[in-house]
Amino acid sequence: MKKIIFIFFIEALTSFDSFSQPLNFAENEQAHRRYWYYRTRFINDFVKIGEAQGDCICFPERNYNSSDGTSITAKVGPDQIDIMNQYLSALALEYKLLSRNNQSTDETIREIFYILKTINRLDNEADWFWSSSAPTTDHMSGYPQTVNLNGFILREDMPHDYFDSTTNAGKPNYKHFNYAITEYNSTATAANLSYIGLNEINQLTNDNKFSNYQNFPSHGTSPQQKEDLTWVHDKYQSMLIAFMLLVKYIPDGTGYYENSTLQTFQDGESDILQEVRNITNRCHPYIRGNRFGGTGSNWILQYPDGSNLPIGKDATPYSYPLAKMICYINSGYPFSPPCDSYQDLTSLTHGFTFYNLLPYNPIPSITPTLGSEDGAVFIGNCMAGSNAPVRAPNWSPLPVFLPVNIVMPINSGSNRVEWTELLRRVLHQKGTLMQPETKYTDPISTAPCTGPFNYTGGNDAGHDWKSQDRLEHPKSFYAPNTNAPPGNYPGVDYMLLHNLYYEYLNQQSDDGITELGVYKTAYNLMDNYDTRVWPRQAIVNAFGNGQSQSILIGVDANVSQVTNPPGPGTLLTTKQPAYIKVFQNLESIAKIYATTSPAAPNNTIPAKVEYRAGKVIVLKDGFEVRSGADFHAYIKRYVCAAEDYGSGMRQAQNTDQASNDYMSDYMNSMVTIHGVESPKSASDNYPYSSTDEEQYSTQEEFNAHALEQRTIMSPNPSSGIFHIQTKKISEEEILLLNVYDMKGQLIMSINSISSEQEINLEAYGNGIYMIQIISNTGRSMVKKIEVLK
Repeated sequence: MKKIIFIFFIEALTSFDSFSQPLNFAENEQAHRRYWYYRTRFINDFVKIGEAQGDCICFPERNYNSSDGTSITAKVGPDQIDIMNQYLSALALEYKLLSRNNQSTDETIREIFYILKTINRLDNEADWFWSSSAPTTDHMSGYPQTVNLNGFILREDMPHDYFDSTTNAGKPNYKHFNYAITEYNSTATAANLSYIGLNEINQLTNDNKFSNYQNFPSHGTSPQQKEDLTWVHDKYQSMLIAFMLLVKYIPDGTGYYENSTLQTFQDGESDILQEVRNITNRCHPYIRGNRFGGTGSNWILQYPDGSNLPIGKDATPYSYPLAKMICYINSGYPFSPPCDSYQDLTSLTHGFTFYNLLPYNPIPSITPTLGSEDGAVFIGNCMAGSNAPVRAPNWSPLPVFLPVNIVMPINSGSNRVEWTELLRRVLHQKGTLMQPETKYTDPISTAPCTGPFNYTGGNDAGHDWKSQDRLEHPKSFYAPNTNAPPGNYPGVDYMLLHNLYYEYLNQQSDDGITELGVYKTAYNLMDNYDTRVWPRQAIVNAFGNGQSQSILIGVDANVSQVTNPPGPGTLLTTKQPAYIKVFQNLESIAKIYATTSPAAPNNTIPAKVEYRAGKVIVLKDGFEVRSGADFHAYIKRYVCAAEDYGSGMRQAQNTDQASNDYMSDYMNSMVTIHGVESPKSASDNYPYSSTDEEQYSTQEEFNAHALEQRTIMSPNPSSGIFHIQTKKISEEEILLLNVYDMKGQLIMSINSISSEQEINLEAYGNGIYMIQIISNTGRSMVKKIEVLK
C-alpha cells in the first residue's frame, strides 16, 4: 500500500502522459461540462460562501467598464439579490440532479444553508438603519446581535473594502476572488492574469448601493437614498420561486453539518425546509403591507417609520399569484391548486383583477427600460410560480378560464422570457413545452465557456449571451457585430437555464416521453468518489435505445456495436483504460483487481484504470491495487471545452489538452462512479406528470381526469413485486393495464385492475419495464418501473 501511494505521488507531480483520443460526444455532454466549469470556476470568482458581512452576495459584474485590461473593480448594482435568488434556484435543481444519481450533495446543501442564513443576516441588519443609533460606517460588525427577523430586508451589505488587499479584513477575500492569480500566474500580464481570463479585482465601484452609504438617512455629504437600501417587491418574487424549488426538491428534515455538528439558523432552526417556511411567513406580512402598523392588507411595502417605498412598493398587481406561491411553500409539494389559504380581500379582488389583465397588456418589446424587462420577468415569475389559470376577457356572461400555459406566451414570446415557461413546467410537472425546444437547447449549447467579457483582446460572447444577465435582462443584447457588454458576468443565468432544462428532460423521461434532447445523466464533475470494484462488468441500456450491452469497464475490451451513439458515426469503441476524471477533487476507496473481480468474475484481461483530477486526488484507507493491475493517477488542470483550451486555462497549454475530454469517456457515459447514497429529492415521492392539461378549462377539471394525479406505483425500483394504487373517478371506470419490456414486447396484460393491484415481475430479469394504464374514459398514462434484484 505504501509503495502504491509513493508511485502515485511521483506520477501525479511529474507525469502528463497524453490520453487516448476522445469519442465524439453529444451537445448535452458539452452542456454538462460547461455547467460544472461555471460551477467550479465562475461562481467562486463572483461570490464567497460564508456568513461574514458581504458573503453570499453574488455581484453581477467584474472588471466593470474595462476595455483596456487595467480596471480592477467589481460592481454590485441593483440586481445582485435576484442573481443570488437565481443561484439558490440553481442549487435546488442541482440537488435533484445529484441525488437522482446517488451523488454527494454536501456542497450543495452547504451553499443553500449559507444563502438562507444571508437572507436572515440582511433581515436582521435592515431595521438598524431606522433606529436611534443608526450605523455610521459601512462596516456592520457592531450591529445589534438581538435577532430581529421580520421580512424587511437590506438589499446587500458588502462594504467598500470587501476586496481590498491592503486591509486586514480584505486580505482573505482578496485571495479568494483572485486565487488563480496568486496560485498560478503571479507574474503574468494583465490580459493573462488567470486561467479563466479574469482580471484582478481589489475594490468595488463607487456606484454600489450599500458601499456608497454615508450615515443613513441624513448625514454625510452624499447620504444614501432609502430606496437603495431595501428589497422591493420583485426581490421577494425571485426568492419565493427559489423557495418553491427548494420545497420541491429538498427532503424534509435536511440539515447542514459542519465538523459533524448540525448547524442552526439565526432563529434556532436547523431544518432547511422549515427555515424556508419561517422566512416566507416572516416576509408575508411585510409584502402584504401591514408589518409596520398598517391597518389593512393593501400589499404596499413600507419602511419601519410607516412611509411607503418610493420605488417598487406596489405588489398589488402580483398579490394574487404571490399569495398562491406562499401557500404552496407552506403546504409542500406536490403543489395542489387552488391553494388560496393565504389570500386576503385585496389579493382576491384587486389582485385577481390585475392578474387576469397582466398577460393581455404586453410589456413594450423594444426599449429595455424599467417596466419593460423588469415587468416581463415579474409577470413570468408570478405565472410560473402560481400556475393559476387566467380568465379570458370579454367572454361574458360565462367566465372562461384559460390554462396558464396558453396565456404565458403572450408575455414570454414577445419579451424573450421563454425560460419562465420552462420554469413553470419544472415546478408543476405538467406536460410538454409550448415553445420550440431549440429556444432552450440553442443557448445552452452556445454559451461561452469564459463568459461574456470585454477587455484587451477579450473573447467576445456569442450574441445570445451578450447581456448582463440573460434571464434578468432578456432585451439588453448588444448588436451581433459589437463587443460583449462591459465587464465579466457570473454565469448564474446559464446555470439556472441548464438545470431547468435537464430537470425538465428528467420529468419527461420519467413519463416515457421522447423530447428533442436525449436525457443524459448530469454528473457532478466537480468533486467525486470512486468506490467501485475494478474491473467492472456493467449491464447497460445504451443511450435509452433499448439495446442492452454487456461491457467490461476498466479493461482492454473489444469494439462494441451500438446503434445511434452520441455524435456522428455508428461505432462506439470501448476505450481502455477506464477513465475517472473530475474538475477538482477525487477521493477513492476503490479496489482494483488484476483480472477477475467480484464484479467481473470471468474477465481474463488485466485491468487498467486511470484517475485524473484538476486539484487533488486522495487515496483513502481501503483503497487497494492488486498485483498485476495497471493504475495511474494524474493531477492536471481542465479547460471548459476542447475548442477553448487556447484561451481558457493559462496552464500547461500543450497539444494533448484537446484530447483530455473526460465527458466523452465511455465509462462516464455509461456508469455512475459516484456510489455515495444521498437523500433522494422530495419530488421523487411524486414523480408523475401529464401532457393533457391543455384540454381542460379549469385546473379542477384537469385534476379530476388525469390518471397521473391519482395513480401511485411503489416501490420503484423493487425486486419484482409492485403495488399500484389508483383512485377511480367512478364505479363505472374500467382500467386496462399492460406491461412491456424495453424491446416493446407485451409481457403481461390485465383487462380490469382493481383500485389496489399487485404486479408480479419476479419471473423476469433485471431491467426497465413500462406500465401502461388505459381508462375507458379516454385517459391513459405510461410509467417506467425498474426490477432490481
